[in-house]
Amino acid sequence: MGGSAGKWYGASGAADLADGRPPRTGDRIRIGSVSKAFVAAVVLQLVAQRRLAPHDTVQGWLPGLMPGRFPAITVEQLLNHTSGLPDATGPEPVTPEEIAAYRDNRLTPRQMDDAADRRHGDSALSGRTRAPAGRSGPV
Repeated sequence: MGGSAGKWYGASGAADLADGRPPRTGDRIRIGSVSKAFVAAVVLQLVAQRRLAPHDTVQGWLPGLMPGRFPAITVEQLLNHTSGLPDATGPEPVTPEEIAAYRDNRLTPRQMDDAADRRHGDSALSGRTRAPAGRSGPV
């Protein structure tokens, strides 16, 4: 973490509950849903800098990512969780056992697409579309 007063690096807690090893500052962890707050903060900074607008679409910034059957999804909808995007890989783990079993999973984009195919019968990555007309797009 850093600011005008300098930088701070640190770690606390236990990296491994089995042996009590403390975490190191270079350790990598899965932060899960809390990442949404960090991403939202960066997006809002980009909006403040006029490099991104709330009405910009995912399809405009990432042409071909969304299936053609999806309507335009705006940055604002992503930030306020009203985009209507389905969960591609299934429900999130809930119980401690499910979380422990899931915590080390690393899915590639292709694996996530395959999971979406199984759940929705349409490929999230292969349903290519063109950028919608009138998008503000990259600055």
